[in-house]
Amino acid sequence: MYLTDIYATRRTNLSRLVESKRYASTQKDFAQRIGKAAAQVNQWLTKRRNIGEGTRDDIEDTLGLPRGWLDVDRSGAPAELDLPTAPPVPDLTQALPVVLTAIANLSPMQWSMVRGALDQLHTHPEMHGDAVDQLLPTLQAAATATAVPEARVANATRR
Repeated sequence: MYLTDIYATRRTNLSRLVESKRYASTQKDFAQRIGKAAAQVNQWLTKRRNIGEGTRDDIEDTLGLPRGWLDVDRSGAPAELDLPTAPPVPDLTQALPVVLTAIANLSPMQWSMVRGALDQLHTHPEMHGDAVDQLLPTLQAAATATAVPEARVANATRR
């Protein structure tokens, strides 16, 4: 496959991900979700910049896609059938004790950050993944301060 072909395939697959609204409701929110500037995502979609291998890997890792997912030509498949399934919802029965332990030790500033993320989740349920992404660093910091292993917080909130 020629490089121009692989770049076009990546662009088409990225466009499908953005348009699906599965990971974010707008292109700007999608850019935030993958940790990139909105202008950069726009440049990829409008052919002003190519998506290189490192960026491809970053996007796939961030979204939980298998490596090489953006490189597969899906032009013959219906758009909805070839999209990956949404990330699983956390198992709250496992997450709750760990999260409550971490929350009990939050500073007022950390609690304010958690409250903001929870408010976002309440008012925009489609942004579940973003709210969890915002909560995770705060809860990990609180867990570290209380000797709750960070891995337990991350695993419990990601399931």
